[in-house]
Amino acid sequence: TGARSCSRMVPECVTTPWLRLARTVAHLSTLPLAEQTSDPVLLDIRSNGVAVLTLNRPDNRNSMTAELLDGFRRNVDFIQADPSVRCVVITGRGSSFCAGADFRSGELSGSCVMSCQVDRNRVSSNQCMTGQSSAGGIWEKMLGMYQPFLKVLEIQVPVIAAMNGHAVGGGLGLALVCDIRVANQGAKYGANFSRLGLHPGMATTYILPRLVGMPKAMELIFTGDLVS
Repeated sequence: TGARSCSRMVPECVTTPWLRLARTVAHLSTLPLAEQTSDPVLLDIRSNGVAVLTLNRPDNRNSMTAELLDGFRRNVDFIQADPSVRCVVITGRGSSFCAGADFRSGELSGSCVMSCQVDRNRVSSNQCMTGQSSAGGIWEKMLGMYQPFLKVLEIQVPVIAAMNGHAVGGGLGLALVCDIRVANQGAKYGANFSRLGLHPGMATTYILPRLVGMPKAMELIFTGDLVS
């Protein structure tokens, strides 16, 4: 993508026909890992140089919590420091790729997010970003949710989203920042922020129009509809 350096290495798997790529990614995303663990993010770097990064909260549709985001950030840093990695595949355990933020966890409730957006109209952006207002702390939490996934843009090898299932809200945003997206025909995808009364996050308003065109992006963002 234009957001990354053009001098990155391009492995053989990316130059194969699309059908073969889809089959390969689907196979990678379903292979059992060597160890079963409760860690929210799993990393498996294979002998062929492919790093498989798996969101591992299947019972909660791989939704984002502080623990998951911290694990994702640490694993991306590890990938960037490993010169043997030639390609990254991001996928999810279970029936979903990622359902976005886990508002039920209490770490960032929907009411807090909406309160922050309302309060930002009453204080300066500097006050909010520096935490000098009550909105500032909440706004920093929102940024803290988005920034770990946006670190994908810093990875200097191709990144493939193996979208094994539903990708909604921030989960769709994670797929958008990858170089290639291989979708599951039985899954649904959408930027449902407007249905929650929220501004689209995860750079969705910037990246989505560049991928699907402005009219379609406006339709998806304004309606919050899910598509196959």
